[in-house]
Amino acid sequence: MTIRWYGLVAPEDVPTGDRRIIGAQALDYRDFPLPGMWQRAAVGGHDNAVVVASWDRWYAAEGGVWAQGTFLDPNIVPEVMEAIYLLDKKLIGPSVDLDPDLTYEVVEHPTLPGEFAVRITKARVHGVTFVMAPAFPQVHITVDNDEEYALLASAGINVFAVNKSAWRSWPVAEREVSFEFQAAVDRIAQWSGGDSAKFGSAFLYQDKTMPPNNRESYNLPIADIMNGKLTLIPRAVMSAATFLSGAHGGLPNIAENEKLELQRVVTEIYDTLNESYGDPRFKPPWQRGGRDGAETSEDTPAPTASVEETVTAALDIPVAPHREVFANPNLKKRTKLKVDGHRVYGHLASWKQCHLGIGNKCVMAPKSTTGYQLAKTGQVLCADGSLIDAGKITLGTGHADERWGVIPAREHYDNTGTCVARVVYGEDRFGVWFAGTLVPGVTEERAAELRLSPLSGDWRKHNGNLELVAALAVNDPGFPILTEDEEGAFSLVAAGMVIEDGEDEIEEEMVEKDFGLFSAVDDFLDSQARAERRRLFEATAIGEECNCV
Repeated sequence: MTIRWYGLVAPEDVPTGDRRIIGAQALDYRDFPLPGMWQRAAVGGHDNAVVVASWDRWYAAEGGVWAQGTFLDPNIVPEVMEAIYLLDKKLIGPSVDLDPDLTYEVVEHPTLPGEFAVRITKARVHGVTFVMAPAFPQVHITVDNDEEYALLASAGINVFAVNKSAWRSWPVAEREVSFEFQAAVDRIAQWSGGDSAKFGSAFLYQDKTMPPNNRESYNLPIADIMNGKLTLIPRAVMSAATFLSGAHGGLPNIAENEKLELQRVVTEIYDTLNESYGDPRFKPPWQRGGRDGAETSEDTPAPTASVEETVTAALDIPVAPHREVFANPNLKKRTKLKVDGHRVYGHLASWKQCHLGIGNKCVMAPKSTTGYQLAKTGQVLCADGSLIDAGKITLGTGHADERWGVIPAREHYDNTGTCVARVVYGEDRFGVWFAGTLVPGVTEERAAELRLSPLSGDWRKHNGNLELVAALAVNDPGFPILTEDEEGAFSLVAAGMVIEDGEDEIEEEMVEKDFGLFSAVDDFLDSQARAERRRLFEATAIGEECNCV
């Protein structure tokens, strides 16, 4: 029997009773899994605690840092059942264990005027202990186990991971209505009002090993909100079928028996839609070879192609591309994203362009001091047998929270979007260039979507410099978001940054001149803003009256 636990373990930017605060994004972690301990008696610190569980992963959610883990075998560690009983009764709660070499600052208490608090700005976590009186009253732990699921199922309550029937009661959108993953999920979340059951009803699959209030628990959305109602979107169903047939890397984290069940549900949805369309060619991928039902998770190729098959058919993309496609494309001007066959190239950002929407600051694309190593998240095997470090272009998600660090930001794009291209980044006199290839399995429909989507870079602070960590293809160019901490820029998230030049060449001296001019303007405006902030601070400190927000 597997017994899981999850919950809020470290609230951020709220004080404890003894005036401690964990700052946002202040925590780092030793390699997982970490120990989950239980302290039976109230003694100093977390002394005399015994390990009863593993802490398997953390994630950012409402309130701060959440954790997920698994209890040890109670037949081997007898204290496990006692700890579970007390957690279930809400008599104990979590307290994170920090390494001693942390950093902190003394700040004004957020709720007690005139008082001070200690705010942790950087600390490494090495475990969690379940104690009788956690410092943070907001923390909580939920215990979940397979035995409870079995009892519910025996009582006729459906707890299976596959959502089989919710779609039957929904209105159906027109066949041509587009489906944008991240926008749809955001609308579903708003419509659900925080009710995880309502939110999950829009998805075909829920990972029962994860907490229900975590968006990452859900997969294969087939609906969107239209006229205030949850509505079945045919193109979302087609997208789910594509993943279930193995495209885009398939669904490696879903068990085979569950994939088969998902295929049966999708087949039934296709049959229902087919009745209204009157189009016998409208079939899921696993039926296009003439099969009547989903028997395995393998895709059977169709002898002929319908319109749907044409747009969802994978392009002829080499698994091992030539190394040359990752070389500097030697662009002659600022160039937007280009998709030429399986090749992709262009500029992600340009040096001479002031990125508007950041108040009175003129912020330009940062230059890398690491050779774009933080954006190179994997390797590509080339046709000559060599390996090349490459990054991703992601499609179908939104930007990571601008307050997050490098690793959480990269994990966001890995977990919520679809990788459509592998690229190498570099710098030329015009800006940040990229060059590479579409990934195998990308369809013509996805390639067309990529061509229409401007690229957006995501830079995060690393060793005092803003470094590129990801590139995202977005639906609409937006305003960049610059986030600053006490030491300056922390992150830069900017969309639609490249405007192509009409000329074939741009003089390098012009670029340097413009860069210097903009930098001087930026320095002046920034110094003025800092001077005003200092004046207000000094006025407040000596009791002068000031009109502050």
